[in-house]
Amino acid sequence: MEVLGVGVDIVSIERVRRGLEDGGDRFITHVFTSPEREAASASGDPVAYLATAFAAKEAVFKTMDIDWDTGVQLNEVEVHNAPNGRPYVKLNGIFASCARERGATDILLSLSYERDYAVACALLVCS
Repeated sequence: MEVLGVGVDIVSIERVRRGLEDGGDRFITHVFTSPEREAASASGDPVAYLATAFAAKEAVFKTMDIDWDTGVQLNEVEVHNAPNGRPYVKLNGIFASCARERGATDILLSLSYERDYAVACALLVCS
């Protein structure tokens, strides 16, 4: 396995809470997909869930070695949990194209949150 990129991000859960309050529907639909919003609603702490997913999206962006001017959108990175709880991402749109161009075969993801902060670490890899 070869590591093509690494990304780490930390997010204030309170910042996401304010974003949800201030930006409401525009923020949530611009950043999160329908499955992510549904998973957040079903979780014990929807704001922490969304903050962790937001950190994951930013960490994945950092693995790509690209700029925002490529036209990527955060909702093109969709965060899921496998039945065993392991987080994983599904890439769509420009993000998926960038990953293919780099020769990526997988993105390894680790997520965590504690009271005030959510953190994510992502590795873009090829096998």
